[in-house]
Amino acid sequence: MKACELSLQDGIEKIVEIVNHMRKEKPVILIGIAGGSGSGKGYVAKILSRKLKAEILSLDDYYLGIDKVKDGNFDSPKALDLETLREHLSRLKRGKAVKRPIYDFRIHKRIGFARFEPSKVMILEGLFALHDLLKDELDLKVWVEASEETRLKRRIERDVKERGRTEESVVAQWKTWVQPMFKKFVEPQRKRADIVIINE
Repeated sequence: MKACELSLQDGIEKIVEIVNHMRKEKPVILIGIAGGSGSGKGYVAKILSRKLKAEILSLDDYYLGIDKVKDGNFDSPKALDLETLREHLSRLKRGKAVKRPIYDFRIHKRIGFARFEPSKVMILEGLFALHDLLKDELDLKVWVEASEETRLKRRIERDVKERGRTEESVVAQWKTWVQPMFKKFVEPQRKRADIVIINE
């Protein structure tokens, strides 16, 4: 089935409508939101979190860290502990709390754990939220789309401001890893989406 392509506002309204309908049948609903770096996944997740009173679980916290990602490629699924994440999603859907990792992007390491309580609606947000290993745990799959130019501009703004990076290092990483890995691993998830939000 082809995904429904909608604007940001229409996409949000459609997701809220679908989830409110699902509430009648499912005690716990898990929404997956994926897209390229800088597409606005986190932004969409925050809007939905407010509207649906949903808790957000960030895939970013499941990075293995610099010690285990020897080639420096943090844009491959191999850089993340997807097996543990799948177990956590399964537990949360059964109404059980998990100890999610806490990841610090400034030092590229896991710095601890935090208790994450299940809620009636939860959002998994990240590059690989619709990954083959995770897709069966999801009740609704969302892809957030933006052009490469828009995504790179947003990535530079975020990484310089929030992660202490230089613009040159962000652009170099983009060319070396981010965009090639987007084409190879991230973009293929789009075909699994129920809804595509165009977020230029």
